Amino acid sequence: LSGTYERHTPRIAKVGLTHLSEGTRQSTKHGRYGALSAFFSLIRDSRDPDLKNPCDSTVLRKLFRAPKYARWDTLDKETVDEMIFKSCWISLTG
Repeated sequence: LSGTYERHTPRIAKVGLTHLSEGTRQSTKHGRYGALSAFFSLIRDSRDPDLKNPCDSTVLRKLFRAPKYARWDTLDKETVDEMIFKSCWISLTG
């Protein structure tokens, strides 16, 4: 039973994760991968120390990695003050 489990579980985990995450954002995919990986780690730590976590493959880690967010450019104080002043002036005259 152990050999059969080890042969089929990584493929089942990959197919299941890709099917469940189809059409979702990268952050959702990463969250589901993290939850499933934590579940297998819990089972390994509490029941079967010889169990290999199927989410520990490099392909799955790359496929479900955390999204990269673009950094916003920060504006200097003078620009922000000028924008506020101009918007207040337009609202007072308009």
